Order: sequence, then C-alpha cells, then structure tokens
Amino acid sequence: GGVGKTTLAKKLYNDSRIANHFECKAWVYVSEEYRRKDVLQGILRGVDALGRDEMDKLPEEELVNKLHNVLAEKRYLVVLDDVWAMEVWDGLKYAFPRRKLGSKILLTTRIWEVALHADGHSHPHQIRPLNQDESFALLRSKAFPGANVIPSDFENLAKEIVVKCEGLPLAL
Repeated sequence: GGVGKTTLAKKLYNDSRIANHFECKAWVYVSEEYRRKDVLQGILRGVDALGRDEMDKLPEEELVNKLHNVLAEKRYLVVLDDVWAMEVWDGLKYAFPRRKLGSKILLTTRIWEVALHADGHSHPHQIRPLNQDESFALLRSKAFPGANVIPSDFENLAKEIVVKCEGLPLAL
C-alpha cells in the first residue's frame, strides 16, 4: 500500500486522450470488504445506465445482465480499484462483454496473484518503490515547494524520513 497504484490509475483515467477514446467510463473502489452488488451498482452509475432507485430494486444477477447489455455495444473503461481477492473478479467478469471494441478493465491490487488471475495472458505492471534520490526529490517538492534544495538545517531529518518511508510515495 502507498506505492502509487491508485494515483497512477487516476492519472490514466483522467487523461483527456483516454477520456476521448472511450464512450463511457466508471471508477469503482472495491476494498477488502467487497460487496458484489455495491460494485455492480457503482459501475452502472458510472456509465449512467440506471438511477439509484431502480438499481436498489434489482437482484445481483439482473444487475450483471443489465451491465453486460449496456456495455455490449460501447467502448468502455472500468477501473476496479483496490481488489483484494480472486473471487472479486470471478463475481464480476460475466458483466463485461468480450467483444473486441477496444474496451479495457483496469484493476489495481497489492496482490500479484489477483492480477494474474484476472487475466493470465496480460503482463501486470508492478510499481516499484522509489529509490533514495527519487524519495528525497519527492520529499523536497512536498515539504519545500519551489526549492531546489532542502535547507541544510533540515537535511538530516529529511534523510531519516526518506529511510523510514522505504520508498513509498504516500508515506513521503
């Protein structure tokens, strides 16, 4: 956690070139306390398919079918952020049509096996922690915006912080 998976996914999701490529997009935070119905409803809300009152009345399997039908003829991007278990993908995959329209599902997870399970033919991107120089530069830019160097009286403290944060941008 904290290495930048969600931040990178958000940058892609919000990039204008990405937005212009897809007819509809949805971002759903999954989390460790996954509830299939909530995730399906979140995706449907994101693609403007149903109102909240209408969604609350539908059972899960009808939500799956509705989502599948809505996405069937569209080029879509769906982000499933913070997936913790293989069962999440197993419970959602039938909602996504397999047509070749250039649609994409981006999944963030801290668990390598979950990424491979979702698509065994892909090559998941694994974000590495920052090295010491990158960590120091990030800390400097956040603690002393616009400064090219950390003031000398803070340099030792900055070095301690960089070591303690172990290359995690969120911690820095």
